[in-house]
Amino acid sequence: MNEQYHCSGSSNEYNVEQETLNYRVENRFINSNKDRNLIKTFALWKSLLIIMFLCVPNSVNGTYVQRNMNPSGLVDFACKNRKAIKNQIKIRESDIFLRIIHTNDIHSRLDPFEKNEQGESCKLSDVADRSTCFGGLARIKYVIDELKNEVDGIGNNFKSLVLDAGDQIQGGYYYSFYKGKATGDIIKSMGFEAMTLGNHEFDQGPTSLTKYLKDIGLPVISADIIVNKTAETELNEIVDSYKIFEEMNLGVIGLTTNDTAWTSSSGPNIEFLDYVDTVNKYVKILNDKGIQRIILLTHIGYEFDKKLASMINPGVSVIVGGHSHSFLYSGDDQKVIGGNKIQGSYPTIIDNNSWTTCIVQAKCWGEYVGHLDIVLDSTGKVVNKYTSGSPIRITSETKENKLIKKKVDIYQNHLYNYINEKLGDSILNIPLVDDMVRLPDTNGTTNIEIKESPMGNMVTRALMVAAKNSNNNQIIDFSLISSGSIKIGLKKGPIIRKNIMEATPFNDAISYATINGTVLVDALNGVLSGYRGNNTVREFVFMDGVRFNWTESIKEYIDESGNSKLNTTRVVDRVYIRKRSTISNGIKGISNYDAYKIGSKVDIREWEIVGPGKNYTFATSDYISNGGENIFLKTEIINLERQYNKKNVEIRDLVDPPTNPRVNTYQIVESYIKSESPIYPISEGRSQPGPLFKN
Repeated sequence: MNEQYHCSGSSNEYNVEQETLNYRVENRFINSNKDRNLIKTFALWKSLLIIMFLCVPNSVNGTYVQRNMNPSGLVDFACKNRKAIKNQIKIRESDIFLRIIHTNDIHSRLDPFEKNEQGESCKLSDVADRSTCFGGLARIKYVIDELKNEVDGIGNNFKSLVLDAGDQIQGGYYYSFYKGKATGDIIKSMGFEAMTLGNHEFDQGPTSLTKYLKDIGLPVISADIIVNKTAETELNEIVDSYKIFEEMNLGVIGLTTNDTAWTSSSGPNIEFLDYVDTVNKYVKILNDKGIQRIILLTHIGYEFDKKLASMINPGVSVIVGGHSHSFLYSGDDQKVIGGNKIQGSYPTIIDNNSWTTCIVQAKCWGEYVGHLDIVLDSTGKVVNKYTSGSPIRITSETKENKLIKKKVDIYQNHLYNYINEKLGDSILNIPLVDDMVRLPDTNGTTNIEIKESPMGNMVTRALMVAAKNSNNNQIIDFSLISSGSIKIGLKKGPIIRKNIMEATPFNDAISYATINGTVLVDALNGVLSGYRGNNTVREFVFMDGVRFNWTESIKEYIDESGNSKLNTTRVVDRVYIRKRSTISNGIKGISNYDAYKIGSKVDIREWEIVGPGKNYTFATSDYISNGGENIFLKTEIINLERQYNKKNVEIRDLVDPPTNPRVNTYQIVESYIKSESPIYPISEGRSQPGPLFKN
């Protein structure tokens, strides 16, 4: 409820300065001076104001005016629009007017974020100009409540529904530090009536996901995943295929992207099913229960949503989507667009055998809240003339919900000093990559980045330095991380903790895995080709302790349109591994100028060709050791040892005490920087198409 007034039938105070004077009618803007003057007159006689006078129609010449929040974030007086909606939306008793309020891909952006590629917290990043900051859960909650207040209470067949389409967690400082603790604590107070699972909900594995879902207590729906009842009993009990809203005779079916199996850490006990078959199955189940109005709540991406709507049996009225971070909008207001690329109409209409399905999505990170007004008849069909809606941009002028703001502030203040602690210095820039080569994926776009990474080299060197026993002897042969686990490099100068959090945002737990030489070569061929059998590989690897090169061949071919194309094939040539005899006393860091100068001159006498029959142990993330990105297949791991450390207790543990704390990426990189500072970049030709060793 609005903090300035109450719509309960009692006397009411109204702040004239909070009124929005522009209202949208099918993407046209009009000025309601008549309403403004009337309210100002009432304000002079506020002692006489009661609810029946305030809830006047928000209309012009009797025409229903779509409720709008303008880009400044000011909100229409909710009571006014209620009567306008009821007077203008003439529906049968068997129909329902439904306002769907939706978010997706919040990715732990708890407070307003900076509009750049990283999208980090403006407060935690010390952004001076807060007008460039967007989103924030306190603002989102305020908008959700305003949108609900306009509809709730109109009548029995005027309803609202608040949905979230997944990926609530993963990304930004808050997740890096608190994991799901902070996000979950606030999400459970946002008023969501159902959520589906995104791929990133699985990033810490099913056990962590189960705890997160138990803590937030929301209805969770995902019909296309099968959870092993024996191995993941609690998760199986939490996740349903659909949720029925009896008062609306409406069912919501959830879908999660099948890509989760290889882009996250879902583990061996989660199976993913075909989208079309799943939807058709559960639409029939709901129909058999007498439920005719059906919404899909999906985390599969905008393009898949459109394909799905055209392929399934008729019966789905609305698809509320996520995953692709798509900005859908049908207007031309630049303040709403804000430089974002419009990827489709809001709503996108798909006609399937004379059945209309409306598709909506609200970009990502909480920059927008979507709201779709729609009328459904008793069979679930859309009454098209009443369909309207738009994404609402959450700006620095959008008001905040005080209770949510207070919660966010607690986590924010706790985190600020911690992430700004200095760890060391870098003598030079440590870039993510010096030069980038991109390989096309199956869709013809470019995804795989193939080039040595000074930042990747530093992180993998840190893993090597950390992997020693009590006698200071090296206990692994090499280290490996995926290219997607590092987002940016480090700049010359002081290194503070949040620089590491920005560079390696996933903070994966570390495991030691064992494979044989043949598997290693096969895996490297996979990252070069983009495939391992029928599995797609979309990331390169950064390594320490392994050096490899490849050959390239270019062939001409004719595509389906008859055009001549060139296809480049890359195949591993040589793979070298550092001799164990040379690392028995432990790997050292690159922490002095002499080592930096000779870094590119690697002595071949310290290396040997990988032996197909030999077993090698390496340090990597849990994500990779569990088959992430299909770099390694789960069946290829001979032995897997998760790394625990009883001394691994950080400030976050005061909030959420751990059991069997894991060694993670941050701790290893932080320790390396503290012990080796000042840091020098490492760029020594570990992976390339040319010679691996120089004379």
